Amino acid sequence: MFIILTKNGGVEQVVYDLAVGLQKMGIGVTLLACKGSSSPDEIVETIPPNSEVLYESAFKRFGLELKTEKKHYNKYRKHLQNLDIIHDHSQGKMSYNGFKKFNGRILGTFHNEIYPTIVKARNMVSISKRMTRWLNQHINERKEIPVVYNGINLSQFEYSDEKNSRFLFFSEIGVFKGAKVVYEIAKETGLPIDFAGKNGDMSDQIRFDSAPNIKFYGEVPEWKKRELFKNAKALIFPTGGFKTDWEEPFGLVMIEAMASGTPVIASNNGAVPEVINDGDTGFICSSKKEMIEKLEIIDEINPVKCRKWVEDRFSLEAMVKSYLTCYKRLLRGDSW
Repeated sequence: MFIILTKNGGVEQVVYDLAVGLQKMGIGVTLLACKGSSSPDEIVETIPPNSEVLYESAFKRFGLELKTEKKHYNKYRKHLQNLDIIHDHSQGKMSYNGFKKFNGRILGTFHNEIYPTIVKARNMVSISKRMTRWLNQHINERKEIPVVYNGINLSQFEYSDEKNSRFLFFSEIGVFKGAKVVYEIAKETGLPIDFAGKNGDMSDQIRFDSAPNIKFYGEVPEWKKRELFKNAKALIFPTGGFKTDWEEPFGLVMIEAMASGTPVIASNNGAVPEVINDGDTGFICSSKKEMIEKLEIIDEINPVKCRKWVEDRFSLEAMVKSYLTCYKRLLRGDSW
């Protein structure tokens, strides 16, 4: 059983794909999600659309968040009692609140950094070694936090080695994801660059720029996202912007691009070195200057290697297998 509490995004895509992968293996899945969500199996609608509960960032709202979610838990408590495993994707909030109530049958995946208080949750899983290091900074008594890398359904991403001349930035169009760096590269070099993703603090500046080499898409449907990935010369992903405090916990767009045969040029930030095979599926850079230099030699990267890298390390099947290992540990009565 899975819990997702907000609008559609990378986390929700991972949860849906995981549900699909488990169902293919004959495992029943109950998905608790907001109205309008879809699932390959049973779905229980619990949270109003466009709920911002999960990603509320102000620490002063922490207590209110838990109170709000407890109300939701009471509504779907009856759906939880007879399930073998409860897999929480709400950043540990349910793991924190409900561990004792459900006899330790809760596994909590942490997709982003969250307040230190919440990592008192048990049976945590992180999505990268970098994320594990962050968690361990706040829970020194823990000896182990399993890492399960995000995986994608490769059948949803069409491989192509025929690329156009345009580069792509695809993420929230904000400074913390590096949109400003890519915008500066476009202005300084004149390279043709597409910007796509949900609105952020750079959206208006890029949207209304009249430079002929810049194209702004904003948020796009899934089919358009996959088309952009397939055709792009490279994905530019300077997450963290070289100067912000943001550290990338995983970076799903990187594996989506590489699955399409598109190399990635990214900043040396957070989990990026775990996701890109530097020099083989893209380049990891320490500055904007280095990133511009790598853009000039991006044709050295073989698209076949990009696709193979994702097939070997970040497939849906690999993710499902890793989570099944965790589920079996819970069923044995293990706790960490």
